[in-house]
Amino acid sequence: MQNIDSLNIFTPPAPCPSEQRLQLYFHNGMLPQNEWHIENHLLTCETCSKWLENYEKNHSPNLANYLENIIHLKLQLQRLGLEHISTEQFGNNSTALLDFLAKKNCQPIRGYETIIAQKTRSSATEIESPNPLGSFVNKSIQFTGSKTYTSMQLHISNNQLTNIYDAPISNPFTLNLTPQTFPDGLYYYKLMDEEEELLTVGKFYVYRE
Repeated sequence: MQNIDSLNIFTPPAPCPSEQRLQLYFHNGMLPQNEWHIENHLLTCETCSKWLENYEKNHSPNLANYLENIIHLKLQLQRLGLEHISTEQFGNNSTALLDFLAKKNCQPIRGYETIIAQKTRSSATEIESPNPLGSFVNKSIQFTGSKTYTSMQLHISNNQLTNIYDAPISNPFTLNLTPQTFPDGLYYYKLMDEEEELLTVGKFYVYRE
């Protein structure tokens, strides 16, 4: 028999997840570690379990299409080298995102993609953000190097190799992404130190839904 003193009976119950997170769990749009937290919560929370039962009754007819879009989105992100990005952050916008990634201004450049992969594998980058493998941004993006650098040189081009931005920046530096200068699409960047030695090469997507 288990010693009653060993039972953690005073641990407060975990707060209920939001309805949006429960929806993501229902549609398999979460990372495994997040699913585990939801499942543990459902074991002891009758309110959330009941909510999911009612949600399933009202949304099951659309489940097949939703799951198909999620699977396609995950495969597309993997093809683009973006498997580190969770589909959870897009919620119910997976169809719109798939359409976005299929556009001409989002098609990757093989040469840049190869350099990014090689640079990432070869050595630890001295750039803290953004993730060189890719990220989705809308209003701004921050570039942060190690404390060794007081300033850096930033070069950005779109996937048509058109020069968009080329200037020295402070460290850290936040670049505002106006729709006029940075319309939705794929962008590649290079960061160099003060002596114009290459620090890293990366990419980001401007996606405003």
